[in-house]
Amino acid sequence: MGPGWLVDLVVQGPAGIALPLLPCSGLVKRLDELFPELDLAKFEPAIANGEGGYEVSLSLLCAQLTERLIAPVQLDSCVVPSAFRPDIESHLLRGPHHDLVGTSLQLAVRILVWTLEIRDDASALIRAHLAAEVQKLARLAGYLSRHALTNAVVSYAHQRDLAVWQLAAGVTEWPILQLGTGHFSRLVCSTACDSDSFFAAHICRQKAYTNQVLSRLGFPVPRQCRLPLSSSQVLIQSTVKSIGYPCVVKPCDAEQGRGVTIGITNLEGLQQALLRAKAHTDSELLVEQHVEGAYHRMVVIASQLVRVLRLEPPFLIGDGSGTVAQLLDQANSLRLLDGAEEYISRPVELNDAVLGLIASQGFVPEGVLPVGTRVVLSADLENRSNWVYSEWLDRVHPSLVQMAVAIAETLGISNVGVDIISTDITRPLQLGGTMLIELNAIQTLNPRWGATLVDRLLPPEQICHIPLRVVICVAEADWPSRSWIEQALEASPGYALAFPRRLASLVDVETLSCQWTVIPYSHPRQPLMNRSLLGLLFLLDWREFLLSGLPVAQGLQQIELWGSLPIRQASQWQSFCAGLGSAHLRSGVEGLA
Repeated sequence: MGPGWLVDLVVQGPAGIALPLLPCSGLVKRLDELFPELDLAKFEPAIANGEGGYEVSLSLLCAQLTERLIAPVQLDSCVVPSAFRPDIESHLLRGPHHDLVGTSLQLAVRILVWTLEIRDDASALIRAHLAAEVQKLARLAGYLSRHALTNAVVSYAHQRDLAVWQLAAGVTEWPILQLGTGHFSRLVCSTACDSDSFFAAHICRQKAYTNQVLSRLGFPVPRQCRLPLSSSQVLIQSTVKSIGYPCVVKPCDAEQGRGVTIGITNLEGLQQALLRAKAHTDSELLVEQHVEGAYHRMVVIASQLVRVLRLEPPFLIGDGSGTVAQLLDQANSLRLLDGAEEYISRPVELNDAVLGLIASQGFVPEGVLPVGTRVVLSADLENRSNWVYSEWLDRVHPSLVQMAVAIAETLGISNVGVDIISTDITRPLQLGGTMLIELNAIQTLNPRWGATLVDRLLPPEQICHIPLRVVICVAEADWPSRSWIEQALEASPGYALAFPRRLASLVDVETLSCQWTVIPYSHPRQPLMNRSLLGLLFLLDWREFLLSGLPVAQGLQQIELWGSLPIRQASQWQSFCAGLGSAHLRSGVEGLA
């Protein structure tokens, strides 16, 4: 997407052919006839009245169309400006849902072009195409809404003036992002990054391998046996005999407590637990020693322990005067007011499952809890939204801190969640009471940790972008000669040459490629995502600049315009250069008409 002030230029149509201009009131009327589902009656009056001139109202109409296209999505913090200001590109690119806004803006521009060009006999075809495009937007919005941490990483990276690209989507459950450009960039996928080892991630996905590796490293782990899905009764009984009761059954590769049963004390409970675990895996099952204590997540980022979170099922403690129901109301109110925790626990409702668990402990909602009596309200390991979370980083014993860091360093995984069960994390590891349960290569973190992830990957004092020299040529006649290109590359050791693939005939690639790295591109972002590059001489033609804008502002050392522009476009070019500021524009700009 090009700069916002170029929207009215794009609307000129293919190859710069001017489209017939309609008064905006007439344009809105025609849009309403063609696309009644966009509900144009909610547009600002300034559009219909044509206030501020045609170009202003056209840009405003484009922004309002974008807003209407996104409206059904209902994403938090997805804001479209009410009018196209000079800093519109900055606005669109710095929001957490910039991909969605940019895609919607491009569709809005196409809708305007269709409306200006459309023939009556083509309206059905255009409407069908619009419906398909809106469905694509909905899928993109759904994808973005599932990744709050990734959106926070994008938002904070832009606050730090870092270039952000989506390297891939659909390869994993989380989008793969590239922060920075070229050799100085980093890759991040949720909480994983490009420095994490493959075998560490593989170990973390398989609980049996995790147990085996941690045991060989000398860390305390529970006894564990593997069971094939089709195990005989003899094998099941011999396995549980070697582990002993109470025991735990879990799928070997499931996450987030799915299919896990704890505290199994007899064969009947074991059989039920095995059936439950089988529904969550196609691999094998694990029977494990039950460990007493509280569950803790030790969060390691950039090989440093940054927090220790205790997770406990919701519980009540009696005060000798309040009933179970009264204490629950008080606890729910306090929980909802507590915004400092990693996850704001949801209130606990007195549903059938909770009532049954309370009854199994010998209490009823109307009964008064004796002083100090503890009543657990949930046994659900999969849905932990109403669990109690508390921070223990300032109380954890140094030996446990060293253990977590040692695991990250040994396995080569800088960001990892280390799950332990401990009766007392203030005690030294060697005195017992703490067991390692599993490792998590991908951690579930609150979006506020996005800033920490970015700063640990790319510290603020670190170089994050390769240097760029950009030459924009107005016409083919203005294209630099091969000798000029060679001299420019010789003057900038380590630089590569990037140019539009469709204009490859203007560059003597066969001669240049012997000495320098030459990169023809279909889109200007492509060379910047090449992590082997130390610097770039970027050749752009004016058409490419109009359609795609400047590849990035970060790392810009020099920008030049070769050739003459019409007065109107020259004025826009000057405004664009003024917006870059002296920090990016380090030498003069040539060729203004």
